[in-house]
Amino acid sequence: MDSIIQLKLEEILEYPNNSKTHPEEQVRKLANSIKKYGFKSIIVVDKDNYIVSGHGRKRALELLQQEGELELETIPCMRADDLTEQEVKELRIADNRLSEMSEWDNEKLTNELLDLDKAFAEELGFKLSVSSNGNDQMQDTEVELNKLDQKTDEYDEMDIRPNEHHDYIVFLFGDKEDYLNAISRLNVEKVYISEHNNKTGLGRVLKGKKLLKLLNK
Repeated sequence: MDSIIQLKLEEILEYPNNSKTHPEEQVRKLANSIKKYGFKSIIVVDKDNYIVSGHGRKRALELLQQEGELELETIPCMRADDLTEQEVKELRIADNRLSEMSEWDNEKLTNELLDLDKAFAEELGFKLSVSSNGNDQMQDTEVELNKLDQKTDEYDEMDIRPNEHHDYIVFLFGDKEDYLNAISRLNVEKVYISEHNNKTGLGRVLKGKKLLKLLNK
């Protein structure tokens, strides 16, 4: 039967043959999350305190400890002592693999992100894109959440992006109200989130207020 225990950080052991890697960027973001929200995701260990689930979280805790930011004296863990050695190995792989099979509901995610601080979306690498239909022609408009409040003068030059398979125009808005106004005026039918920023072709970044002026004529 699983039991909840408290272990010192140094007592939690990384499984030597752990096949899931955790890049420094991910560990940093996990550490930031723990610092902001507290430690809410328990680490699962086997009977010998080797991690079954939570290698990234353990490294994030170590990073906070190195920086003098770790407030916990002991770490809450679940000991999976009811599993055989083979079942523990299976769970290590299944826990990571099954999480990769989930997908975002992009519309709901977008609605949530629009209600949150754009720095949060930027931290997690999200970029907001919108697609709209008008006059029987599909138009693609792209708005990066992490730039909504930045000055846009530097974006007037031609912008070349790698690995996108079509030419495009990006409209950069200075505030959320202008952005939502443009979506309404363009009859946007779908809003979706893209986690991939790679593009090929030529693109131009234009100020969103210029678009609104054209729409108001």
